[in-house]
Amino acid sequence: HNCFASCSLDYLNLNLSQKSRFSLPELCRSHCILKSDINIKADFSLRKNNTIVRYLDYNNNQLGGGQDMWSIIFTADYSFSKNMTAILYYDHQFSQAVISTSFPITNIRAGFTLRYNFGN
Repeated sequence: HNCFASCSLDYLNLNLSQKSRFSLPELCRSHCILKSDINIKADFSLRKNNTIVRYLDYNNNQLGGGQDMWSIIFTADYSFSKNMTAILYYDHQFSQAVISTSFPITNIRAGFTLRYNFGN
């Protein structure tokens, strides 16, 4: 028996302004102001997996295994230029067994990525 539910939320902020001290002086006389869009995304999911052992001779059903898995993922994307993008992410996954012989498992990943595209 399996059950799955998911929900996603997206937020887009247009023309977010950011002052930059790390710009080249040839391009702007004082501090440059970067204007770009920030895209924030949140994903939530729940999955329930159950293994049912069915004894047809005795008309008896027992729960034999399975797990409940929760997942929360947050990401934020910001483009500094046409070729440079920064990505912040947080991924939290939690798994709990249905039967009591297994321990719960939690995985957390978080960080940032700077992406530079060499092409057009």
